[in-house]
Amino acid sequence: MADLPHIRISASRSDSYGSPRRGNTAPAPARDRLTHASYVGNLLEGLENEIHDRNLTGGLVLAFNGPGLEDEATRLGDKRTGNEVLAISPLETVLVGSRGDLSALQKKVFEYQTEETPKGRPKHEQLVARIETARIASVLDLSFGEIDDSEIDNGAVYFVELWLGFDTEANSDRARFAAFLESAEADQDLRHISTYKGTDRDVHLVAIRGSVLLGLPVRMPYLAEIHLPPMVRLREVAGQIELSKGLPPVLVPLQLTVAVAVHDTGLDHLHPLLAPVVLGTDSAVPNGSPLDWDGHGTRMAGLAVYGDLANQVLDSSLVPAAALIAVEYLEPGERGDVLWAERTQLSVEIAEDLGRDHRVVHSISMGAPNPREHEATSWSTAIDRAAWNNGEGRLIVVAAGNIPPAPSSSQYPSENLASTLSQPAQAWNAVTVGGVTELSTLSPRDVQLGASTPLAAPGQLSPFTSVGPARIWPSKPDVVAEAGNTAPDGSNPNPGLIGLSVLTTAARTIGSDLTRANATSAATAITANALARIWATYPDFRPATIRGLLIHSSRPTPSVVSQLDPADLRRSIGHGSFNWSRAALSSESRPVMVYEGSLQPKIINFDKSVTRQVVLVQLPFPASVLRDLGSEPAELQVTLSYFVEPSESERRSKYAGVRLRWDMQGPNETPEEFAARINALAREEDHVTHTSSYNWNLGADGRSRSSVQHDWMEGPAESFAGDRLIAVYPVLGWWDRRKGFEQRTVDFSLVASLEIFSDVDIYAPISAALDIDLDVEIDAEIEIETV
Repeated sequence: MADLPHIRISASRSDSYGSPRRGNTAPAPARDRLTHASYVGNLLEGLENEIHDRNLTGGLVLAFNGPGLEDEATRLGDKRTGNEVLAISPLETVLVGSRGDLSALQKKVFEYQTEETPKGRPKHEQLVARIETARIASVLDLSFGEIDDSEIDNGAVYFVELWLGFDTEANSDRARFAAFLESAEADQDLRHISTYKGTDRDVHLVAIRGSVLLGLPVRMPYLAEIHLPPMVRLREVAGQIELSKGLPPVLVPLQLTVAVAVHDTGLDHLHPLLAPVVLGTDSAVPNGSPLDWDGHGTRMAGLAVYGDLANQVLDSSLVPAAALIAVEYLEPGERGDVLWAERTQLSVEIAEDLGRDHRVVHSISMGAPNPREHEATSWSTAIDRAAWNNGEGRLIVVAAGNIPPAPSSSQYPSENLASTLSQPAQAWNAVTVGGVTELSTLSPRDVQLGASTPLAAPGQLSPFTSVGPARIWPSKPDVVAEAGNTAPDGSNPNPGLIGLSVLTTAARTIGSDLTRANATSAATAITANALARIWATYPDFRPATIRGLLIHSSRPTPSVVSQLDPADLRRSIGHGSFNWSRAALSSESRPVMVYEGSLQPKIINFDKSVTRQVVLVQLPFPASVLRDLGSEPAELQVTLSYFVEPSESERRSKYAGVRLRWDMQGPNETPEEFAARINALAREEDHVTHTSSYNWNLGADGRSRSSVQHDWMEGPAESFAGDRLIAVYPVLGWWDRRKGFEQRTVDFSLVASLEIFSDVDIYAPISAALDIDLDVEIDAEIEIETV
């Protein structure tokens, strides 16, 4: 069948929206009211006495613990007495910056003991009944378990990130911090290295003496977190050198509209395959050089521009997919003294300047261990902020991370499944890439070197790749790409073999034009290449749409499905292996429909009431054609892609300014029934939901833990007959709770496809039906209370 462009959908309508879902806050622990009030009161009194005795009324950080206390954390704050909730750690510790005045909390404890709500429950029960411990915070608390106070050497010097939770009006706090830095530097107890300014946190990288580090919790009421900076490493094992015997010429298209920016170790910019497409090179490293000091950057550049060169070098010429930008991002001898959030921000800005009028895909093939088990770090937050790009979006591809390949087949894939993602792979807005492999044929030279049986069968998990844990926020990785294979002999994993690695460009200091690469470094650069190809096909599509199309084309290989348990599948391969041509092209029997829109999650009306917005998009599936096909199988796929605005002070699902979800009108559902099922404002007072959507593979909750949400299902063609509505609606985030964020909109892209597995044209009737009327009346009040 002919390759066809995707079908654009422009018609949509919006309605006022009210979520039918209700929060399920766990009940407070059952307490003997008088006993617990006395216990918490004594706890706070003892804490207040300690603050007074140690003369800490100038400010300190307090730590509170208790079952479910993180859900009630905001009630621990009180602006009048100067208590501000700073952070909630993964250890379920609530950190509160305090001036030492606990009177507001003591009053709540007294009212819990003596007063009742209109429903007859103790006042403030949800807060007070949860409090079990209250203490002056330690470095262990502020570092979320990364740094144990007992192991800090008073005389040693440590590199740490100080996350400061300044109130927007607390200029005195900023002045106090500046004075602290000046005093500590004068005493040679601290050296300030660099600063990254986020939405609601300033992150300072300092070298600090252990004795001063230990005292930070009682010197800074605005110190929200302390963390160790990441020790960044490359995400690739260098492969064997290929001795080139002449390279084909490079035929550069008249106009390359897309560039890939490789943030790495620099570039051999005179390489004959790369020089014709280099837009520019620079360094984000202080006093650095864009010349490749390792060779890794040049290897990644070849994959980003051409993909795997293994078959292409036999062609009469090479056609690059994109122009090339190279920024030195990692310097030799990384010592942990880099604030990677700041480095990322600078490197992206440099690349965009070099890209001029090109659309830029950013590729980062390196990472570091994440001691916080996939919680946001300053580095991953900076990636998210760069990709958010003030709401316009930006394409950034990062590596999931590697493990040392197993020397024995008995350790595969169990070692992979026991691994963890590296930072910044947990970034919501990045395209996070893990690894599979199709490479399973040894070259003659591999056999001469003693290699025998490849470890992974074609389509299985790459022996190099790390995987994500189950049910994290967000769900990662997003996709997988070729990361190479190994042929272990029981003691040696034999990585980098010719037949089991991809072919790419080499920094010619090694004496060759070509070399081999593997691991998630290579997979990341290959994915950047695919994104560039899709974007070159649709240069006016948003970044969110390009990302959505890539993931929409992804599916697990049959081999990896049979290799892994269902519980391990998604955390290992995300949505699967992509196909860039399938991402970029439709056919008569598989039309792909694209809608680019926006919605306003919070609307403040003239009377101060609040409404929200749902957007409805109609898919014009041809009824007669699909009914004629009867029980013949068809596959429906839907992908929602958008970018979240990150917050340095929030965690997990609350990390995003606003989240979105989608749902679709089911096969036996009228438009009115669908609207009532998803929207509380479209319901009659006595409404009972009796309808449902299709039987999706992941389901609404399973697919919604990311900023790109893909789901699919297979069914008889006749079950898809007739027009179908898709709704996109907001889930409340931190935008909703903060002043100055009202009236904002969030852009999103919706991709949908219906595939018929026979030679039937449904593309033409869908194209012809796109002027349909989307009028579905909702007769309901549109006001809801502010949440």
